[in-house]
Amino acid sequence: MPEENNGYIMVSANGGTNQQQVACLCFAALGFNRATRIFLAGSQIYGGKSRLAALTTLFPNLATKEYLLSSSEIDPFSNFSSQQAALEFIGCTAANTFAMTNPGSQLSPLVSGYRIYYGGV
Repeated sequence: MPEENNGYIMVSANGGTNQQQVACLCFAALGFNRATRIFLAGSQIYGGKSRLAALTTLFPNLATKEYLLSSSEIDPFSNFSSQQAALEFIGCTAANTFAMTNPGSQLSPLVSGYRIYYGGV
């Protein structure tokens, strides 16, 4: 069972509903519990809360960049999708654990490579 920590695990919300349900089952099987904090990358762009119902049922402590940053911090990036993607990248690389749920995403291999190179999980 994973140890409790104050960090986030990361889930990319870009994939379909089935991918989110599979991710939920995998996290639960690995021993993550309802107290686990999860950072969601891309949840606002690809359907938001309605696409994440299974994930939020099992893991209610979800965070997005909009949740973690104040409006004054995120507003300068609102018209620049590449800069918003950079914020997602920072959140993903800082997480304690990274879980890729959308293999077609450009973000996932970048984060995976960064984390492997710098010794992340």
